[in-house]
Amino acid sequence: MMLKLYPVIFHRISSSSFSELDALHPKELLYLIEQTSITYEKLAQSKSKLTDVLFKKINQCSDAKVRNKLLNGKRAIHNLRPLKSKEIKLIGSYLNEEEIPLFDNYQEEYTRRHLLYEQSAAQYTAGMERIRNNFRNMIRRNVEFQKSLQISSQSLFDQLFPYLNVHSATLKKTQVQTEYSLIKYITRQYAKTSPFSRFTYLAVSGQTGDHNKSKVHVRLNNYIFSYLKGLLFQVPDILKQIPLALNPTFKATDSHYDFLINFNNVEVFQNVSHSNVTDLTIELIETPKSIDEIIRLLLLKYPETSPEELEKYLMKLIEIGLLTPHIGISGTDPLWAGKFIVFLEKLSKKNSNVILLKECLQKLLVAAKKLEEADIPSRNEVLQASYLQLKESIRKFCQKHHLPFTEGLDRQKAKKEFLERIDENSTFVIRYFNGFYFTVENIFYEDAHTTVPQNFTDNDLKTLVERLNTVYTTLLSANSYLQEKYKLLSFFDHHYEKTNEVPLIDFYRQFYSQHRKNEKKVKRQKVSSGVLNSEFSQILKDQENLGNRIKKVSKQKLFTLLGTREFTHPTGLNFSESEISNIFGIDTNLNKPYSKAAHLQLYKPHHKDTYHAVVNGIFNGYGRGYGRFLHLFPDKITEKTREINEQLFEGFFAAEIKDASCFNANIHPPLMPYEIVIPGGNADLPLPHQIALTDIVVKKAGEDLKLIHQPTGKEILPFDLCLQTNSTRSELYQLLTLFSPSKPISVYTLQNWVYEFIEQNHSPDEVVRFPRISIDEVLVLSRECWKIPLTCLPEDEPAVSDFDYFIKVEHWRTYYQIPRHSFLFINPSNRSESNASTQDDYKPQYIDFQSPLLVRLFRKACRKAGKYLRIEEMLPAPEHMESDKVSESLIQWYDE
Repeated sequence: MMLKLYPVIFHRISSSSFSELDALHPKELLYLIEQTSITYEKLAQSKSKLTDVLFKKINQCSDAKVRNKLLNGKRAIHNLRPLKSKEIKLIGSYLNEEEIPLFDNYQEEYTRRHLLYEQSAAQYTAGMERIRNNFRNMIRRNVEFQKSLQISSQSLFDQLFPYLNVHSATLKKTQVQTEYSLIKYITRQYAKTSPFSRFTYLAVSGQTGDHNKSKVHVRLNNYIFSYLKGLLFQVPDILKQIPLALNPTFKATDSHYDFLINFNNVEVFQNVSHSNVTDLTIELIETPKSIDEIIRLLLLKYPETSPEELEKYLMKLIEIGLLTPHIGISGTDPLWAGKFIVFLEKLSKKNSNVILLKECLQKLLVAAKKLEEADIPSRNEVLQASYLQLKESIRKFCQKHHLPFTEGLDRQKAKKEFLERIDENSTFVIRYFNGFYFTVENIFYEDAHTTVPQNFTDNDLKTLVERLNTVYTTLLSANSYLQEKYKLLSFFDHHYEKTNEVPLIDFYRQFYSQHRKNEKKVKRQKVSSGVLNSEFSQILKDQENLGNRIKKVSKQKLFTLLGTREFTHPTGLNFSESEISNIFGIDTNLNKPYSKAAHLQLYKPHHKDTYHAVVNGIFNGYGRGYGRFLHLFPDKITEKTREINEQLFEGFFAAEIKDASCFNANIHPPLMPYEIVIPGGNADLPLPHQIALTDIVVKKAGEDLKLIHQPTGKEILPFDLCLQTNSTRSELYQLLTLFSPSKPISVYTLQNWVYEFIEQNHSPDEVVRFPRISIDEVLVLSRECWKIPLTCLPEDEPAVSDFDYFIKVEHWRTYYQIPRHSFLFINPSNRSESNASTQDDYKPQYIDFQSPLLVRLFRKACRKAGKYLRIEEMLPAPEHMESDKVSESLIQWYDE
């Protein structure tokens, strides 16, 4: 094994200093509350001693009336209620000389606590006003935050200045809600890294410059590309000018042509019968040709046919997907907008209405440049004008071409209707969605980058990366990804006993129609698994049982080891590399080079010289984690990444999979020498570097399946290099990723098994404290956290004031040893329907438990939780930070 680092390390850095949050932390109030807590402890001790004495006195009292009065006095003391003068006199008369000091001490401590409480309550009220003013000033000073808010949440931005211009004492209910939303936004900016807008800056190692300055890039949302392209394809006069290509998956049978179409990333197998016109059309389109050119050539063979009839027939072939418009522009190309304008310029020479769209795009690009430097009022004007520009240009274009135009429709709803149509029709006809779904927020997106000093060296990373790689190779055995690969192998063995290879498209069609489609039906409709092929279903069940038995062995090894351990705060639970390897084993199927990456937060604990790292995620490398941001940095970074990837897979066809997804997070330059383009997909490379689906076969080699390029016999290695979740990609895309040499893993398997072991000894209504989990003490896989049932939260009745709740929370979190700086997680899956929730409630929320403003946010968030919530330590903690800004590094390595 020879592990090497990619030469560039990417960093995500908060654009604001974490120490600014100290403005939300009232030191004077905290001192009083600390003194109140000390007094309360003394009062509790005094109360306990006094009530013990009174208990004996009550039992000894023979007068029932007096006994009841003494009992009422004891209850008042137990519940810390003020005593009436008659009760004080009565209790005093029943105590002897040795017991009187106990009563005097209790009254002194009670009075002292009451005075401190009154002082603290007054300080809380005054402190809250100061904190709120500090919070407002933070927002006023933080121009980057305001600019980010303009694009990420226009509705909240519209409420921003009305909120800032009202005195905190006169906030209306809606403005209090605005305050909560702003607190959530701004604390996330200061306390964690988010990969978008100006909330977080990006940087790479080795760059020099002013570390206090940033450069902003604003780009157009590539949904615009997808939308405008759909408009063009609906206009026959325009479509006639666009070259048509033959669906790359078509296959001729004796009676018809079979082919696969991909529309809105949903795939359908179609067929069309042989006919003289269809056969000749297919012969003519060896290279893309326009409808007019195809008609001209068809008329040479069939002069008696009218051009109108031929055009109508060709349009039908386009609608069913046998012919596809070919504009030669990819929606994942970072430069798509400029290329699309050039394309529209050519089209406009034959259809003047296209100028509307071309000029609109040009104006939007100019607006994007203005947004990079404009002040807040100017940005607002540009955003509003751009929105109107886009809407009016599209509306006029639709009017001129008699296309429907509606506003406010939802893309997801349109896709659902699209899927329903597929089920209803045996032959699917492509229909585009024209609902104008753009808003001020989704026309542009922006990124910001800066330069930062890098405190750690490659040598610092070497040990960490070696341990990370061990984690990767060991946890593979517990990965569900392998179960999916075994399914493919079993399916192949079951359906293709007499051959060791089959065309990819045929394999996909059989696998999807005979197994995957029914498998999803079982999950979706909860119908009987009898819809699955019974014999194959049994094979899969046996295989799943085998996989579960393997996991069970690993889990039992872990549980046995845990039974010998004591893991308490602050040491946590530490494993050695050898222990992890013994539990899970080492994957022996890593017979090809691979590249991995991890998001790490590096820090040096107190009295330590070496760096420790918190692992926020391990994923596939090859530039996947930073491809979306490469346009911000010098081209040499892209070139070096591509060079390493090509060297890694010399002798193979290393190819990125390209489907029809149009999503900003997928934008990146080509990072592999080849690509596999699914019909309707975003092709970035020239034709010689595109691998045709019809040239790919699935071949069995030993106990493995491979993709083989049939013309050359070379193995094809497919890669997913986009940030979009794999499960939201097309079915064929997901199938191809199962042949990738780079297997995804999750560290959550180890974490979940540890949690399961610990929870065995706790009841469901108890707070469970889970330890920090680390490898060799330096690699933290899981932060310390607390699983808290709602019944174990501080009392939150309407009568409990914010001040009383603040004190209760301080006592509560001290009792459970929850750190002052933490993150709150609300599990969306266990949230009750009655609890009002917002779309981003599931995101980790930073809480400083000594900030009244953030404790109020905590109180509100707890009301939205379901059965339980989770609190996780902030690690690295503020005292570990070498810089005043929270940061995260993307480390990427490869094994030759």
